[in-house]
Amino acid sequence: MRFARQATRSMAPIDQRTPAPGSQRSSRTLVAVLFVMGLAFWAWRYLAEPEAVAAPGDRLWDVELAVRATAVAAKTSVQIAAPLNTRFLRVVGQNITHAAWRQSFKLPENSEPSRRITFIAAKDGDLSIHAVFNVHELAVPRLGREANTRALEGNSREPFLRDHPTLQIDDPEVTGVVAALSANLAADGFLADALYDKVRALRERTDERLLDVPDILRGKRANSRERAYTLVALCRAARIPARLVRGLVLKESAAATLHFWAEVYREGEWIPYDPAFGYRHTLPPNYLPFVKGIGELVHVSGTSSYAVDYAVINTDALLEVAESTHEDWREIFDLTRLPLDTRIVLAALMLLPFGALLTALFNEVIGIRSYGVFTPTLLALALVYVPWQSASMVLVVVLVLGVVGRAMIPGELSRVPRLSIVLTLVALGIGASASLMEYLEIDFGGQLVLLPIVILASLVDRFYATLDEKGLHTAMYRLLWTLLLAALCIPIVQFETLGHTMVRYPELHLITLAAILALTLYEGRRLCQLPGFSWLNWPEQRKTQPRTDH
Repeated sequence: MRFARQATRSMAPIDQRTPAPGSQRSSRTLVAVLFVMGLAFWAWRYLAEPEAVAAPGDRLWDVELAVRATAVAAKTSVQIAAPLNTRFLRVVGQNITHAAWRQSFKLPENSEPSRRITFIAAKDGDLSIHAVFNVHELAVPRLGREANTRALEGNSREPFLRDHPTLQIDDPEVTGVVAALSANLAADGFLADALYDKVRALRERTDERLLDVPDILRGKRANSRERAYTLVALCRAARIPARLVRGLVLKESAAATLHFWAEVYREGEWIPYDPAFGYRHTLPPNYLPFVKGIGELVHVSGTSSYAVDYAVINTDALLEVAESTHEDWREIFDLTRLPLDTRIVLAALMLLPFGALLTALFNEVIGIRSYGVFTPTLLALALVYVPWQSASMVLVVVLVLGVVGRAMIPGELSRVPRLSIVLTLVALGIGASASLMEYLEIDFGGQLVLLPIVILASLVDRFYATLDEKGLHTAMYRLLWTLLLAALCIPIVQFETLGHTMVRYPELHLITLAAILALTLYEGRRLCQLPGFSWLNWPEQRKTQPRTDH
C-alpha cells in the first residue's frame, strides 16, 4: 500500500489544499500508533482475564423459548416476556431468531415488572420465534433487594388488591375462608401464612384445566397453578397486596413447563410463597421469574393456532461470567458488567464503525461516492427494524417533498437555517408517508420513527445540491450507491456476535480507526480507474455556472 497527499486522493471537493509532508508523516505515525495501541490494549485485557471467572458453585443455563404459529396473517403480534433478574439469577445474554417478524421492545405496564418483546408478522404463513436467554446462577446472592422492588403506598397498592375473573375475591366462598382464618389468627401471626397453610392443605388435582378459585375451595382440590391463584385471591380478599408469578425452575429439561408461585407484600418487600412445592418466605435459587402479575408469559393476537415450548439446558462448561466487585480499577473498561438492555444497545452501536469502514473502502479504493460516510450505515440500522417497502415509500416522499421545498429556499441562506428548514420538511414527509401508507393499508409497524430524520435531512440537502450543481444523472448515481452501501451494511449491523465481542473488547475499534485513516491516505489506483471497471465511475455532469450555496 502506498500513501500520498490527501488533496490528490480525496474525492470530496471540500478541501483542495495539499498537506505538508510533515502532516503526511504525522498521519502515518498516527495509523501505526492506533493499530499498536488497539492490539496491545486488547492483548493486555485478554491475557489479564482470569481463567476461572465464576465463583465456585455458580452455574450457567440456557433457557429456550420457541413459539410456532400456523396460518399466521400479516400484522399478527406475539409478545414474549423476557426473564427477570433475582438476587441469585441474572440474565447475561440473549439471542432471538425471528425470521419474517419485526421486533420491538415494550416497557412494563403499570405495576407489572416485566420486559416484554413484541414481534409483528411481516407476511402470511407458518412462522416461528426462537429465543435463548443465558442465565447465570450465583452461588452467593447479590447484596440488596430484588429488582423492581418499590414501596407500595396509596394508589400503588390498588393493582395488587384488584379482582380478576379467575380470582373472584368477593365470592362468599373466598371471603368465608378469610373470615374464618382471621378469627382464629394469633395476635402476632401473619394472615398470609395461615392462608398459605390453607392452600397447602388442598388435595392434588391432576387436571390442568384452570378452575375458578371458589370452585377450588369448594372441591378442596387444586393443581400447582391453581394453588398459586388461590393464594393470591385469598390474600387480596384479606386486603393484603399479592401477585402471581410465572417462571421456570432451572433444572435440565428438554420439555420444561411453566411454574406458578405467589408473592405477598409486607413491610416494604415481596415475600415469596410456593404452595405447590411447599416453600414459604424463601425460594430455591433456581426459580427464574418471567412475569409478576396476571399477564401471560407469551401472548399471541391474530391467531389461535400456535404452540409454545420451553427447554432448560445446563451449560456450566461455558461459564465465563463474574460478578462486578468494584475493587479492580480495570473493571472500568469492562462493559459486560452493564445491564443487559444497555449491552444490547451498545452491541448495535459498536457495529456502526464497521459500516463506516466499508463506506471508506468503497470511496477510497473502489472510487464510489455516496452521500456521507455515516448515511449508509445509519440507514442500514434503520432498515433492520423498518420493512423495506415502508422505507422505500418514505424515502421517495421525503426526497420529492424535500427537493421541491429545498428549491424554494433562497440561495443566500446559510447552512444552519437551510438545514433547519429541510429538517422540518423531512418530518412532514415522514408524517405524510405514514398517513399515505395507512390509507393504502400498507403495514409500517409504527417503526418509521427509527429512520434517522437528521440523516434524511442531510441526504435531501446533499441530493439537491448535487442535482443543482452536477445534474440529475450524478445525483441519482450517488443516491443509488448510497442505498447499495446501506444494503451491504445490513448484514454488518445484524451481526450480533461481533457486536457483543466489541462490547467485551471495545479497544479493538482503535484498529478500526487506524484502518479508516489508512484508507484516506491510500494512493493506489481506484478500481473504477482500471480497464473494464470504468462503468463504476459514472461521468459527472457539471453545469457551466454552478449555483453557490453559502
